[in-house]
Amino acid sequence: ILETSRYHQLGRNNIMTGGGAFGEPGRHGWRTLGYPVEQGNATSHIPFYEMAQASGIRTLHSGFGGDEVVTNPAMHLTSELLDRRRWRTALRELPGKRIARPARLVKRSWSLRRDLQHTPQMLAALLPRLRISVVRDDFLREADVKADLLRSAEYTAPYRSINSFILGNRLAPFVPTRVEQGSIVAASYGLEYRWALLDRRLMQQYLSTPSIEKWGEGYGRYLHRRALAGVVPEKVDWKRSKDMGGHITRDDQGVTRALAATEWEDLHPSMQQIIDRDKLAASTTTDRGAPASGNVSMLANQQQWQLNLLNDWLISP
Repeated sequence: ILETSRYHQLGRNNIMTGGGAFGEPGRHGWRTLGYPVEQGNATSHIPFYEMAQASGIRTLHSGFGGDEVVTNPAMHLTSELLDRRRWRTALRELPGKRIARPARLVKRSWSLRRDLQHTPQMLAALLPRLRISVVRDDFLREADVKADLLRSAEYTAPYRSINSFILGNRLAPFVPTRVEQGSIVAASYGLEYRWALLDRRLMQQYLSTPSIEKWGEGYGRYLHRRALAGVVPEKVDWKRSKDMGGHITRDDQGVTRALAATEWEDLHPSMQQIIDRDKLAASTTTDRGAPASGNVSMLANQQQWQLNLLNDWLISP
């Protein structure tokens, strides 16, 4: 982001490292929506709305909708090509060094033949949430939380083409929910949102484009990258991934700081009914046997952030 700002000689840049809107800004967001937040960006982006309002900015252009459709990484291209028996094209389009591509293609073909029910990376990311959860075991079973996580972990697995993944997964109900709730909270700060990447004609154009053109030269988001040539620096345009570096709660030594814990006595009664007191106490003192002041996992911090946020919402007037 800073590299692009320098490229266009933009003098004013702001870096926010907070974890969202708590306290009065958060309460303002909840009062504006009038019900529990269904899409977390609606209130977590309040610091941006406050800055825009103070700066006299009245219109915000959102990048939401890119991953969902028009800058989709096109990760299903290989399965499409293999289904059509276009082996040579599939081999050519695989990323990485040419000498390693045959082995990679065989591995990909084998994984597709196994008809996996879940995306392995999603399983690895989601199932640990059960292990560190502070929710009571009986409530987890009653709510069938594991089944819900497994459904989320299906992610890319049921789909064999780029468009079927977009239409069957990416254009899910959370898209209009985020647009609606984000627009409502932003409007309460005098801001109008523009959702340019969710333009119906643009999405139709992308879906109508042959799959082979959505990936190129070993890169996903190929059309987007070509369109941005000369608009952003080349090393930004052709960056391999969206990785933006270490988690923002790490200090200079790479140690992740633990978020402030909510004490049992401070929990709203509704939360005390579903939270395991012993689990909560353990989560605030250890993480895989390490002191909470040491290297705390991002998942543990995320859970603590959600606990704090939900508790703040329940106890706010």
